[in-house]
Amino acid sequence: MIAFVKKYRERTVLTLIAVVFFALVGGGIYLQKQKSLEIKLEVKPVPSIVELELSQKHDSDLTDTAPPPVATSFYLKPLPGELMEQIANLTSLDERVATGKFSGLPVMWEVHFFSLQAHEDNIAALQLDVSEDGFGVMVICDVDIDEYPDITEVERGEKIWVAGEIVSVDPSGTGTVYLKTRHLRFTLPPTVKAEGASE
Repeated sequence: MIAFVKKYRERTVLTLIAVVFFALVGGGIYLQKQKSLEIKLEVKPVPSIVELELSQKHDSDLTDTAPPPVATSFYLKPLPGELMEQIANLTSLDERVATGKFSGLPVMWEVHFFSLQAHEDNIAALQLDVSEDGFGVMVICDVDIDEYPDITEVERGEKIWVAGEIVSVDPSGTGTVYLKTRHLRFTLPPTVKAEGASE
């Protein structure tokens, strides 16, 4: 065997180089496919869900009985920062297509109050941030001050919970998520405490 290797040394070295080269190329292709699969899988929201009973608005002048509360489920993940990372990873898609994938997703997030700007009919633009210092992903939504009067007393940087459907996402800068507000909460929901989803 040693004599064979010595006799055909050049061929043996070339054969080994070729084997190593093809092993590296094959390994690279396999890893690329695995990474692509992981990115596709990340787009699916993590099935951490909280269910809230939301009372429907009603006109007390028209009826004496309020409709029963409606149970609605909200995803706790992806968090705003994770959502921006997922959009950034969807490099093969047009930005509008990538951000549109999350439109209508019902989410519930713990955020920090940033500002409140009233405009008409007691509807105010609520600006929230995932970071207490206001330099994280922004979450913007409209809120009915008549329905949530406590929002006018919230201090800047204070934590609140917002639940709603994603209307659109703007990944520029640190990113902004626009929500259609379904519920505001100023304390942690018991169901979230039970799941330990605030971590």
